[in-house]
Amino acid sequence: MSVEAISGTLPAAATTSWAMAGTMAEQLKGSKMLGQALNYTQEHPIRIILGAAGLYLGPGGVLALPLRAIGFGALGPLAGSIAAYWQSTYYGGYVAAGSVFSILQWLGMTVGV
Repeated sequence: MSVEAISGTLPAAATTSWAMAGTMAEQLKGSKMLGQALNYTQEHPIRIILGAAGLYLGPGGVLALPLRAIGFGALGPLAGSIAAYWQSTYYGGYVAAGSVFSILQWLGMTVGV
């Protein structure tokens, strides 16, 4: 196929694409599902914000913030935190593998901020 033949079909393809997009937009305007989605966003703005934040941050970002807040950091329990108190009070120098504390610490060190 020659360059002239290809370049001759591009304007027609672009026109067809714009026509299809316009048709889809018109169908969506009267769509019941679109109206329901808009109503849901107005009724539940916090869910939408949290969902968007989860998509933006990813699972690591969503987990890292609360773990960091209670003291599970990337290098271990943060001094003076809830996690440090928990470890010193209930575990001392030995944390059992598979315990809740060890799982939270593993997550804190894996997705740490």
